[in-house]
Amino acid sequence: MNLLYLSLSPHMGITDPLGYGTHMREVARALAERGHRVQRYIAADGGLVGEDGRAAGAQGPARPPRRSPLEAPAASWRRPIAEATAPARHLLRDLRELWHDRQAPARLAPLLGTGIEAIYERSAFMQLAGLELARAHGLPHLLEVNAPIEERRDHHGFPLFALGVERERRKLAYSDQVVCVTGPLRRYLLERGADPARVAVIPNGVRPEGFRIGAEARAERRAAWGVREGQVVVGFVGRFGFWRGMIPLVEAASRVAAAEPRAHFVLIGGGPMLPQVAAEIAARGLESRITLTGVLPPEVVPSQLAAFDVGVLAGSPWYSSPIKLFEYGAAGLAIVAPQVEAVAEVLLDGDEGLLVEPEDPAALAAAIGRLIADPGCRRALGERYQARVLREFTWARAAARAEELLLGSPRWLAAAKVPAVSPHGSR
Repeated sequence: MNLLYLSLSPHMGITDPLGYGTHMREVARALAERGHRVQRYIAADGGLVGEDGRAAGAQGPARPPRRSPLEAPAASWRRPIAEATAPARHLLRDLRELWHDRQAPARLAPLLGTGIEAIYERSAFMQLAGLELARAHGLPHLLEVNAPIEERRDHHGFPLFALGVERERRKLAYSDQVVCVTGPLRRYLLERGADPARVAVIPNGVRPEGFRIGAEARAERRAAWGVREGQVVVGFVGRFGFWRGMIPLVEAASRVAAAEPRAHFVLIGGGPMLPQVAAEIAARGLESRITLTGVLPPEVVPSQLAAFDVGVLAGSPWYSSPIKLFEYGAAGLAIVAPQVEAVAEVLLDGDEGLLVEPEDPAALAAAIGRLIADPGCRRALGERYQARVLREFTWARAAARAEELLLGSPRWLAAAKVPAVSPHGSR
């Protein structure tokens, strides 16, 4: 299949060091590994790009990832955005996205001469050009939805929200297939009018390679973090955002550190709450018990996690499929995570990990303390969840499911002249 992997968001690059960047890189790569020709059109990166985010066919070093998706605006937009008040910035962003959607058809048109047979599109606010291209040329269109549109309105401002809702409705109504990452998000899409027969759940995943390291490398990494012999490393990896419960996590670490000398915490990542987290650690006098690494390149994260003993997540949005859970699982870690439906559907409490009240420092501390005190429990939970992750939650499996949906779409079957199967099995 000659497949167009499409992201029309003007903000999100394929090499950005956040979850969406990982998702785009890995899904496109896994589809290519299944034998498809995958052309990656990533608007934030300027159009057609290779796996490393460089313009297709470009030579020389890869473009370094942007620190923030908002560093992407064209020069003509940067000054008005920087100088505006927050409501005005949000309106300028919404208008820029509409302008971008108007420009996209002309930029995408040349791709039609390359034999595109289907479109896999990561949904972007306000963007309809991908769907309209597919409909105009009779191409199967799979739409991937990763968050409710209200998430942007509630946390990032969305002056043109009503228009955004109408555009989301059109995408849900006319895409051949819609995929989302959790059961709760699927229910949300159905409540907003999506056809149940055309909405599937494909959780996020992991690429298993790299999550095992030798004993010597593990010891060196732990020593670099200041971990003493016999200590248990409790770690977090990801963006330091309010939705991850970072301050409750530091409070839980403080409780554990006071009661358990074997505990050492390592927090990998950065983001808007990093200064606040660092200040909280200093205020509690925890600098010797909590290591902050800052943001690390995605390719080195697996080897870092392999030096943890416990992976922790204090909070998670109701609709989210946290990639870190599957990374923790691939590394064979015992996990403490929030008791929310989207997590519970991929991590069995008591058998594959410990689920606790979200952002509850006392509950987090109790679960972490339990795992520190019981190495047998740590090992059993880690082994069971690792086996499930490698079986069910890999990017290869996600790509196989997406392929199945595309090949089963009516437009693909019509183009391939495959007769439909009747309910009784006759053709």
